[in-house]
Amino acid sequence: MNKKRFAEIFVILLFSIIVAIVYNFSLPKPLPLIYHKKISPKLEDSLLFGDSSKTNNNLEDGKTVTYEQMLKIIEDNSGEFIIVDARNPEFWEKNRIGNSINIFPYEDDEVVINKILDLPQNKKIIVYCDGGNCDSSHKIAEIMYNFGYENVFIYSGGWEEWIKMKGIKE
Repeated sequence: MNKKRFAEIFVILLFSIIVAIVYNFSLPKPLPLIYHKKISPKLEDSLLFGDSSKTNNNLEDGKTVTYEQMLKIIEDNSGEFIIVDARNPEFWEKNRIGNSINIFPYEDDEVVINKILDLPQNKKIIVYCDGGNCDSSHKIAEIMYNFGYENVFIYSGGWEEWIKMKGIKE
């Protein structure tokens, strides 16, 4: 490839990048040039394990359940908590956290909605998925919240943190 062709390609690439950056920042919600992981505040134990009538979890608050709180939830025998695994059903069948039930957000909408509506609204519901960049738990939690479930919490560490902390090999 001769130098003239290389220079033309370089100019086109540079122009494309500049146009993309200008377009991005002209949007109402531009994408950041550098990704910063959002750290959600820890949910206080008193809100999670206290009177459920006082717990009003707005998903906008971004409150999440920690690994230590998940251990307490698993040990809790009061029936106050329901754990929802939002991972693919194949993964849930192989291994899961506690007695979790599976609601995968990418199943048929009718199936997802029926599974959610079968859950009691007076329980505290903890939703998890793979963790990290997985957004399935957030999708399920948002659907639940839209159907009037107020006590929905997210275990953001998810399966990734769970197996790491438990020393589970996959």
